[in-house]
Amino acid sequence: MGGDLPTRELAICCNFSKENLFRLRDVLTDLHPRHRLTPDRHPLENYEEASRGLKNLYLETDLCILDCRRA
Repeated sequence: MGGDLPTRELAICCNFSKENLFRLRDVLTDLHPRHRLTPDRHPLENYEEASRGLKNLYLETDLCILDCRRA
């Protein structure tokens, strides 16, 4: 059974290489992506060190919730 209430969530699988994280940031820039599981909702920033060991990325944007999981 499913519900008839639409949600504004999207889950994707992606490669968390440094290049892909920069691409993701660039595509989402106008939607103001923020880390949704941090208390202060920090903006999405990409640092080379941050891409190492990253398994999931939980974002909130002006359009929807975006969950990125390692492919």
